Amino acid sequence: MRQKEHKPSLYAGIFFLTCGTLIFEIALIRVFSVAQWYHFAFLVVSIAMLGLGAAGSFLTIFTKWQQRVSLNQLSNLAFFFAIGVVVSYFLTNNIPFDQQKITWDVFQFIYLLLYYCILAIPPFFTGLILASVYTKYSQHIGKLYFVDLFGAAIGSVVVLKVSSLSSGLGGIGTAAFCGFLSSFLFSPRLRRGLTNLVFVSLLGGLWIIKPSFISLNMSEYKALPQLLFPPDSKILRTEWTPLARIDFVQSPLVHFAPGLSLRSYASLPTQLGVVIDGGNLNAVTMFDGNPASLTFVDNLPSAMPYHLSEITSVLVLEPFGGLELLTALYFGAPNIESAGIYNRISKIVAEDFSGFSGGLFCNFQIKMNTISPRAFLKQTKQKYDLICLPISDSFGAAGTGIYGPSEDYLFTRESFTECFQNLSENGWLYVACYLLPPLRQELRLISLAVSALETTGKQNPEAHLIAIRTLETFSLLVKPGQIKANEIDVLKKFCNGRGFDLVYYPGIESKELNRFNRFDKPIVHEAFMAIMKNSTREKFYKNYLYDVRPTSDNRPFFGHFFRRDKLREEYESMGHKWTAFFEGGYLVVALFFQACLVSLVFIVLPLILGKHRSGAVRSRKGIGAILSYFFSIGLAYMLIEIVLIQRFVLFLDHPLYAASAVIGSLLISSACGSYISRKFNPGLLWNIHRHFLVLCLLLAFFMVFLSRILAAWIGHDLIERYLFAIFLIAIPGFLMGFPFPVGIRKLGSTGEHVVPWAYCANGSASVIGSSLAVLLALEWGFSWVMAVAISFYLIASLSGLRWITRST
Repeated sequence: MRQKEHKPSLYAGIFFLTCGTLIFEIALIRVFSVAQWYHFAFLVVSIAMLGLGAAGSFLTIFTKWQQRVSLNQLSNLAFFFAIGVVVSYFLTNNIPFDQQKITWDVFQFIYLLLYYCILAIPPFFTGLILASVYTKYSQHIGKLYFVDLFGAAIGSVVVLKVSSLSSGLGGIGTAAFCGFLSSFLFSPRLRRGLTNLVFVSLLGGLWIIKPSFISLNMSEYKALPQLLFPPDSKILRTEWTPLARIDFVQSPLVHFAPGLSLRSYASLPTQLGVVIDGGNLNAVTMFDGNPASLTFVDNLPSAMPYHLSEITSVLVLEPFGGLELLTALYFGAPNIESAGIYNRISKIVAEDFSGFSGGLFCNFQIKMNTISPRAFLKQTKQKYDLICLPISDSFGAAGTGIYGPSEDYLFTRESFTECFQNLSENGWLYVACYLLPPLRQELRLISLAVSALETTGKQNPEAHLIAIRTLETFSLLVKPGQIKANEIDVLKKFCNGRGFDLVYYPGIESKELNRFNRFDKPIVHEAFMAIMKNSTREKFYKNYLYDVRPTSDNRPFFGHFFRRDKLREEYESMGHKWTAFFEGGYLVVALFFQACLVSLVFIVLPLILGKHRSGAVRSRKGIGAILSYFFSIGLAYMLIEIVLIQRFVLFLDHPLYAASAVIGSLLISSACGSYISRKFNPGLLWNIHRHFLVLCLLLAFFMVFLSRILAAWIGHDLIERYLFAIFLIAIPGFLMGFPFPVGIRKLGSTGEHVVPWAYCANGSASVIGSSLAVLLALEWGFSWVMAVAISFYLIASLSGLRWITRST
């Protein structure tokens, strides 16, 4: 490229290229969350983005190639990006990889490696274009980086609208279209335009016709494929929303009545399965509108609070298919409310299955609030007699560790505390989970209840708790006031009549334990007592095989139970099988080390094979300072981005909303910072030092006060919270946009052949940061992630001082 080719079409091409790349990344996470599991999709796609780093490494080794790059060649690379988007989806969708098989099928490791390589192809072409442009126009990096980030920011918003189109493949198609448009803008020739038009037409035809070979292949171990196994099963309706894929399934395998008494003679009505993202199973129950026909619900554990007290007001958090709402109707509760973000389920039931469900979600007696449970608990002023957290199939998965790295703000100490604050003095909090030995999630529920009670000033939590178990479920009742003797009498009668085992009530005797669904010994009761007593609690937490300490908003990973210090004992307890390790938190560790290894190769290889002629990198010390600077700012930026996304999940109700707000605001504000950085003189040592000092102080303020600020605003409407989040994130984002363009401009003035290598170091660090952030959050919480990010910005500040001192 020559200077005369530096024209508006270059900026437009970069804009659509980075927009398409960001859409591709998020769309893949969305698609493969349905095909496999959410955390697997997130981690694999983040490692696949090493293609950006690989491109920088490639250009550093082959310096002559980058010198011959023209706008026409950039057009070709953008065209290959567009083709790569479609091909990479098709290939990965048809690779027979299944996360569940990885412990016994050695070929799964080969398939996983193919995932990495194939998904890295489109980002590799993006990296070739960006690194080449940054190298040639390093003195215009402020504008170029502004367009880069601004395009990615727009992509983070656009993907919300397009990801639910064309059976969930709208994001993939849009990313490819952006690539073709970028190709034309780089070199707007008639021949190029016709070629792109042909491929866009073919792509559009595929997405309209949707032939079977592009249909999403789902893991056979997820709930939806298993429900469809009987020959008379079928999907009645599939709905792709920005938040989830929702399937309504007719199958003889749908029997959703968690904990139903084995002594129940009432027949279970016909049910339709409701499956979220292919794995989270719930059900819509046939209802004729007459509550008297629902006699089976009286034999569910969730009927217990209606027997213990007079329940006049009920709040169901995340009702899904509405079983708990039917239970409230059966017992005649006059005031019934629900709060949840999956409002599309209730709308579909009301639209398509109103006759089947008896107009459940149209019932005037039930008030539906389409808002996240935590936000509703902050907003409402009403006191309830019963707050119910329905059992969900995702809890079954949590017991295996599949959802370990996924945050769940409904099951934290702060969430339980807010529930207690919205209960009447004689009210109850009911929460249940599947009983899956070895005991993990059951004990965490107990620890959460005890911790929340103590937080609200209850010095004797044992006086406020009741626990029972069935053959398959564990149920916990918590009361703000003390449990009365007559309530205990009713409890005993309720459990004895249905064959439910008592686990705990104030004053329980050993002879009442382990009567119906027998273990070798009353292990649930023993663990319950160890957690409840101050004298034994910490010792139990320390010695227990799994981490069952209460989760918090700072560490909201309810399904993460694994402990590194108990690795050998856990392996032996699993019958010398590694399945649980690959399903849960240890997969994060494995992918983190893989990212580090591949990044190291990309960074070191150019130092061995490349020829650095610039005086700035002639010595090892010069190379070390440059590497430290660009690696540190890349790592810190990604750590902050990931921790902000996770922090704002609670505030904005859903991970997709949080990702959109954080990525969009962070990139746009960083783009503005990049544009302003043109006036920043990197040759002045005080400028570098002052900028990083202000940025670190601001991030430290966020680390300490962000949770309090968000807690004060969570009661506002979603749109108000979304706009406030954008404003809040933009403050540090603006300052975070300075370091990279300033460093590239300085590096371009001293040795342009090293710019791609610096880009490689920055991109590789970003990929490492995505898995490192999850790893640190799982172990120590979000505050530690922010602290580590601040540390890396301080390291970048010191590296920048050393680097500039040596190069001036």
